[in-house]
Amino acid sequence: MLAGYTHAAAFNYMKAFLLDYFKKDIREVVRDLLLVRGKWSSNISSQQLSDGFHQVMEAADKAVQFDDSLADDGERGAKLKKALGRVVERDKNSIRFIREGLKQVNTEAQVMINEAANGLITIAKHLKALLEDRKKTNPELLLNWKEIEAAGEEPIDQRMIAIYKRIHAFVQLMQMHVRS
Repeated sequence: MLAGYTHAAAFNYMKAFLLDYFKKDIREVVRDLLLVRGKWSSNISSQQLSDGFHQVMEAADKAVQFDDSLADDGERGAKLKKALGRVVERDKNSIRFIREGLKQVNTEAQVMINEAANGLITIAKHLKALLEDRKKTNPELLLNWKEIEAAGEEPIDQRMIAIYKRIHAFVQLMQMHVRS
């Protein structure tokens, strides 16, 4: 018996989250406001946030390419579809090819999910630290909060809190799907 795509639901949730939310709302706050406009007291914190951001951006790009390759007209999808036709004819090599292909696809999907989740966790940790720093009378991490606040459409605190909550909920969803 063939297992199929074991991470399809989690992968589809991840791809939708990254394309619909991350590449728009999170990118605007994290990259455009915090990383580009922000004046950081330490390069280490900004570099870690930047690394997490780019890790997730890379995962989003990989997810699109991966998904496209699995479409019926994609490279992998066409090969698997062709092999499925031969399974009906009881071709043992086709069954082995499909099993190996599915195993590889499932492994790659899980790696992408984990990479995206790790990058999002890094971003969330830094957002939380920035929110705590913002509450101080003399912020230590980011030195130009007023400039950043003026550059955004909505209050930056509210946007960062909303992003943090969404990332947290999304990571929990991914953990639930990857475990099952």
